[in-house]
Amino acid sequence: MTDHLNQLETQKYLVLPQFVSPDLLQVLSDYLWFKQQQSGFKPSPKKRAYELSHEPVLDVVLDYFTIILSQKTGLKLLPTYGFARVYYQGADLFRHLDRPACEFSCTFPLGYSDDSDWPIFVTTNQDNQLGQAVNLTRGDLLLYKGEQLYHWREQLDKKWQAQLFLHYVNEEGDNVEHQFDKRGGLSMSLKQLHLADPDQIENELATGLIAQELTSFLKKQLVILKVIRVVKKSAVPVVVGAALLAAFLW
Repeated sequence: MTDHLNQLETQKYLVLPQFVSPDLLQVLSDYLWFKQQQSGFKPSPKKRAYELSHEPVLDVVLDYFTIILSQKTGLKLLPTYGFARVYYQGADLFRHLDRPACEFSCTFPLGYSDDSDWPIFVTTNQDNQLGQAVNLTRGDLLLYKGEQLYHWREQLDKKWQAQLFLHYVNEEGDNVEHQFDKRGGLSMSLKQLHLADPDQIENELATGLIAQELTSFLKKQLVILKVIRVVKKSAVPVVVGAALLAAFLW
């Protein structure tokens, strides 16, 4: 049993400091902000968080972290689903346990309005109302056993914080039926995008090649969305828009 897996088994959570690359964090943050702007969402007292889910881009990110978290912990993880949120001042997260599709969950901040802490509190004790505060800075990742670890956040004091959530089940556990959150498969994967060679996966991960290619792919996806928005909102002919897109991408 690896040290990381032993820690997960004993305290039900594990913090991996500076596990997510700055470039990947930045493009994921940019993508989330663009999608929020595109949606027209405005925070209000009744709705203090914007959520992005059921996105092919999130599925390919979920696929990537399936591989690197499995290698880091020694677990055989299967992906279920992922989503991202931008929380606004006054938002909180009620104390809860997760459903079976979240047997193993990870979360990490994509960004925040200032460096003040917004801890997530965790405990395995149902009667412990204080919990253990876990503070994550940009780049840190929290991996935890969602069905066994109570977790919550108190009200957010700063202006905003953006967060990504990815969920998994154990291939050797009792929740295998929840793979892909019973969707039948991922809407987008590393293999479909030719971002990972199954025969070279360990070497590619060791060199960071997959992370680089994934970041590059996400940047291109964001450029495509921005060009499409410009074309739709202006009198720019489609052929000119296509030329602009080609200039950006190649």
